[in-house]
Amino acid sequence: MTKSIDRLPTGGVTTPRGFRTAAMASGIKATALDLALIAADAPASAAAIFTTNLVKAAPVLLSRRHLETTGGTARAIVVNSGCANACTGEQGLSVATQTAAEAARLLGCPAEQVLVASTGVIGVALDFEKVRAGLNTLTSQLGDHHHQAARAIMTTDTGPKECAVRVTGPSVVTGAARRSRSADSASMSSASEESPRISTAKADPGSAMTATTSSAVLAMPAGVSSTARRTTERRWCGCSSM
Repeated sequence: MTKSIDRLPTGGVTTPRGFRTAAMASGIKATALDLALIAADAPASAAAIFTTNLVKAAPVLLSRRHLETTGGTARAIVVNSGCANACTGEQGLSVATQTAAEAARLLGCPAEQVLVASTGVIGVALDFEKVRAGLNTLTSQLGDHHHQAARAIMTTDTGPKECAVRVTGPSVVTGAARRSRSADSASMSSASEESPRISTAKADPGSAMTATTSSAVLAMPAGVSSTARRTTERRWCGCSSM
């Protein structure tokens, strides 16, 4: 079969089956959408590339530790904009930890399976009570709300950035995200099997993403094999705050 790659114009982070999201204005920003939750229906294989900057925001430290603990498995990503939770010391790390714990409680999964990303103003404390209240709302609204999620991670962007493609043929699922050189992070991507017949995929953490400073995440439903051995159809999508 000839390989083909088709962009899905209206697709987003929930285009792959098994991923849901919700977004809202939690009050971190004055008026705009500023909090998103992206959740997989089952534990998903996850890979990330983190900043090598000596200054790392609390979400970067926490998410890296969680991926190391789980061996590359995740159920959800909590993303906020308006506050980077960077250069906030132990208080910032506590907020990131509590964010993951609260999302895990609501989703019924281990806290280590929740990743956290923040983007926005550096050196300002993130109000966890706003995040807590927001997560309680978001978990009840999870669905196909990828457009809102793309807007919720915007900072100085002139518009949301989303991409979804369908790959038909022998394929490798990949994604890319890149940010400016800062300590914060906000990017998300997902990949999954297009139909129940698909049982193989490949995700190489070393080549799947290019991200100089962000915690770009590629996720696939757990159980897919590490090599692509048959003709399949895949969908990949993602959105990133640049």
